[in-house]
Amino acid sequence: MNTLTLQKIIRRSLFLLVFFGAVSFSQQKKSLLTLEITYEFDSGIPKTLTISGTPEQTPLWLGVSLYPYNVVDLLEYGTHKQIEIKKAQFKEAMELGKTFYSGSFEVALYGKKVEREDCWEKGGCYWCKKNGFHLEEPLEYKSGYLFWK
Repeated sequence: MNTLTLQKIIRRSLFLLVFFGAVSFSQQKKSLLTLEITYEFDSGIPKTLTISGTPEQTPLWLGVSLYPYNVVDLLEYGTHKQIEIKKAQFKEAMELGKTFYSGSFEVALYGKKVEREDCWEKGGCYWCKKNGFHLEEPLEYKSGYLFWK
């Protein structure tokens, strides 16, 4: 193989590498979660937090945390739910109640559920001790406030 042929191969390889790298880099990541907050008609108070999505893989796990206004200890005074997502399209509604008016929320989609006996922390982490498992491999995270409208 002569030097000229080798140079052409290298140039073409670099062109393809740059071209496909630019194409894949320019594609934006599609959001897996959609959030909607509904309000009571008369008072404008947040009533329901609805989470929906169309993940590409299942099963996944949805973690939802709701926090009352002005809470310092989020673990102690927050409400935490973990929901297994088994379908490629899901919709979960969380009733807020007066406790969470002007509070906040966190929603995350996870790819892996780890049982307490497989936990990285000896004896289990906080979530394993509380629920018997914890969630790992976060895929998407959203948070916000539950203000009055």
